[in-house]
Amino acid sequence: MAGARFKLWDTMNVVRWIGFGNVNRLWVLRFWNMVSQIGIFDFELEFRLMNTFTKYGVAAATFLSLGLAANASQAAVYIGLSMNGGAISTQVDADPSADSAAFFGSFGTFDLNLVTGSNPGAPTLLDSTTNNASTATAGILDVYITRDNISAPLNLIGYKTSFTTNALPTGWTVRQRSYVNTVNTLYTGGTLVGDVMFNTSNSTAVQFAAPIAIAGPYSVTTRYTIAASGAGSSLSTMTLAAVPEPGTWALMIMGFGGAGAMLRSRRRSAVTA
Repeated sequence: MAGARFKLWDTMNVVRWIGFGNVNRLWVLRFWNMVSQIGIFDFELEFRLMNTFTKYGVAAATFLSLGLAANASQAAVYIGLSMNGGAISTQVDADPSADSAAFFGSFGTFDLNLVTGSNPGAPTLLDSTTNNASTATAGILDVYITRDNISAPLNLIGYKTSFTTNALPTGWTVRQRSYVNTVNTLYTGGTLVGDVMFNTSNSTAVQFAAPIAIAGPYSVTTRYTIAASGAGSSLSTMTLAAVPEPGTWALMIMGFGGAGAMLRSRRRSAVTA
């Protein structure tokens, strides 16, 4: 970026001076590193930025630290399976790691090489995969992956679901859905925040959903409905993430825009003097 200079030490001074917690500091550092690389603002990040950032940027930095990391010590991931619309059966977790789950084995007429659910970190709420759900005969398999006891973020966020089906035999379909459940239950219920149907391999989609008012711990679920017409295997993934609502984005942009404008004004005044 022409005429600009990024110094990590000055950035550390800024976040120390504001006195944010560790999570907030991390998000602020990431943001300043991003704008320095892509050239959003034309300024030198000096110690004088502190006063300006306090005046204009605190609201923006508050978004960056909305608590997009859930309480991993309490949250857990569960995998449930259902064959041809029958009862949902919770499977034994083969993953000893905290806040993640895995299953492989047979269920009904299907063989599942691997089903996974995990929390890779903010802003993602749940990553899930159904890997090579194979069968020799026709049938419908529902795969539910739920992460419960999520304590943050609560409000002022929306939801983004990314869907992918990499392998799907001719004649098969897979319906992928995502849910947010404000009463923190497993598998069923909640508000539908994403829903797509794929009937070909190498298919992708992204959907956004509006914020949901949440007062306490909640759960999120990704559901795969695999309808097999005969022998074959499929591979699908879903990622459900928290995203800011448009008003929060506007607040963040205005805050950092004001900081940049004040710095440019101060630089012009210094040159004139």
